[in-house]
Amino acid sequence: TGPEEREIPKPMAEVPEPTTQQLLQLSLFSAVPFIGFGFADNLIMILAGDAIDSTLGVTLGLTTLAAAGLGNLISDVAGLGLGEAIENMAKRTGLDAPLLTPKQWALSSTRTVKGVSGAVGLSIGCLLGMVPLAFMGGRKHPLYFTKEEEKLYQTHFQRYGVSPQQFYELMRHARWRSADKDAVIVDSGRKLPKVMMLYEGKATVRKL
Repeated sequence: TGPEEREIPKPMAEVPEPTTQQLLQLSLFSAVPFIGFGFADNLIMILAGDAIDSTLGVTLGLTTLAAAGLGNLISDVAGLGLGEAIENMAKRTGLDAPLLTPKQWALSSTRTVKGVSGAVGLSIGCLLGMVPLAFMGGRKHPLYFTKEEEKLYQTHFQRYGVSPQQFYELMRHARWRSADKDAVIVDSGRKLPKVMMLYEGKATVRKL
C-alpha cells in the first residue's frame, strides 16, 4: 500500500486590529445617538412624572413612585417614536461608522469600544436630561399643599419635627370631611376604624 496522504492545515491569517483612529471614530459613532436617547428618555420621564404627581397623584392618592413609573411608561412609549428621529439627527452630524471588515467587527476590542461608548453616551444623556430638576425644587411644597393643609401642617405638625414630605404622605391617605351643627360625628361605644382630627370648630363629648 502507498503512503497515506494527509492535508496539512493552512495557518489562519491574523485579523488586523482596528487603528486608534478607527476605534475613536467608532466610539463617537456609538456614543452620540445614545446621548440623544438618554436625554429624551430622562427629560420626558421627569416632566411627565412630575405632572402626574401634581395632578393625578393628588386627586387619586398615587404615590410618588407610582407617578414616576407612569412617567417612565410615557417616556418609553415616546422613545419608540423618537428613536428614528434621533438616529437621523445623529447621522446629520456627519459621523460615520469606520470601514471595518466583518472579522474586525467581531473582534473583542471592537465590541468593547462599541459597548462602553454606548453606555457612556447613555449616561451623559441621562444626566443632561435631569436639567428640569434644577427648576422644580423650589415649588414642590406650595404645589402639593392647599391653604388648609399648609395651615394644618404649621399649627399641628411642624412643631413636632414632621417634615413636609412626611406630612404630604400622610395627607395622601387623609380625607377632609365637614359636619353640620349638632351632627353626631361618632356614636358612643363605637370602635373607631381611623383617626379623626378636628381642624376647625368645636366638638362636645356627651356620655350617654
